[in-house]
Amino acid sequence: AEGTAVMPKITLWVFHTALRECCEYRQAGLHAGVSINFSADDLRDPELTDLVSQGLALWNVPPGDITVELTETAVMANDAGTLDTLYKLKDMGLKLAMDDFGTGYSSMARMLDLPLDEVKIDMIFVRHMATRHKHDRIVDSMINLAHRLNLSVVAEGVEDIATYQRLQALGCDVIQGYLIGKAMPLPELIATFNNQSLDF
Repeated sequence: AEGTAVMPKITLWVFHTALRECCEYRQAGLHAGVSINFSADDLRDPELTDLVSQGLALWNVPPGDITVELTETAVMANDAGTLDTLYKLKDMGLKLAMDDFGTGYSSMARMLDLPLDEVKIDMIFVRHMATRHKHDRIVDSMINLAHRLNLSVVAEGVEDIATYQRLQALGCDVIQGYLIGKAMPLPELIATFNNQSLDF
């Protein structure tokens, strides 16, 4: 859909659905945020920040509970409008994350300009950390680089205890993957968090 007239409509539907569900699980006692992907097209939309502001007000979700996930392709485009939109979202209180870090065409100089809060290390590096030394070293380097830039680090695709423990030793801030849980309907998510705790 990216690059077509339907993309803004999809983004708006996803955004409002995510906020509605975030509102629902907050009302059920689960105080957690939600991450939402925005495309390069979305960031070039001059109405995006107004639509985001209206959505936050409608669903009464604090902006600090929303993380906007961006691909490297989207944030590395040398587009003044895109950068301006990112700073407006940041000024509104939303968090900004670079998704799939390490798989695109990152420019260290460009990263210095971006108002990011976190980077998400792609699962292609994380999944084989326990068995491939080079993958482990790359993840270690990414974590160190991000922390030196005062960014939080999320590791994607964590599926086993050994990988989780290694990431913990390397100082990774957050993990994401099947070790925590698979995608599930909202009522099941609420019930899962109300009935059990994750203890590794």
